[in-house]
Amino acid sequence: MGWLAVPAGLAYGLNATISALSVLRDPDRSAPPPAGTWASLAFAIFAVPAMLAAAGAVQGGAIVVVATVGCAAGVAGTGLDAVMRAFASQVPVGVERRLRYLFPIGFLAFHVWVAILSVAILIGGALPAGLGWLGIIAIGGFVAGIAVGVSTPETRWGVGPAWFVSAFAPQAGVAVWMVWLGLSL
Repeated sequence: MGWLAVPAGLAYGLNATISALSVLRDPDRSAPPPAGTWASLAFAIFAVPAMLAAAGAVQGGAIVVVATVGCAAGVAGTGLDAVMRAFASQVPVGVERRLRYLFPIGFLAFHVWVAILSVAILIGGALPAGLGWLGIIAIGGFVAGIAVGVSTPETRWGVGPAWFVSAFAPQAGVAVWMVWLGLSL
């Protein structure tokens, strides 16, 4: 099932690209366009079994198991968020508001998992070391980008091209990391 990381990485990259283009075109847009919603759902469907396979391939102990379970739950939450966005007219009033944190929590959980698995890859040696380094560099770039975006006075959290580009440019590295993971498993 590890090969499912390839379509998961492609869906992740597609969603990041769609979201980036959407925000660059309309900086005040908070929700992804419909194509991004479907890409997010595809990512969730493919990523969960791939994450479970990846966790079994590395020797990271309890930390990898706990991170993988948390990440799988978080990514399933992003999938549920995508379903709610895709079928917004069918979702009862108030449900979306109560569940609005599913996507950011799942997004954060996934990136924490990428970082933990990348370190486990470097320590365990079961997968290519370059994969581990790419994950660490991509997540480091993501954290640095968020720090730059938050500290830029002309932007506010999550809004505007400067914040979005600085925070999400490293997402290309995460998408490549996920595809490489699928090809390595």
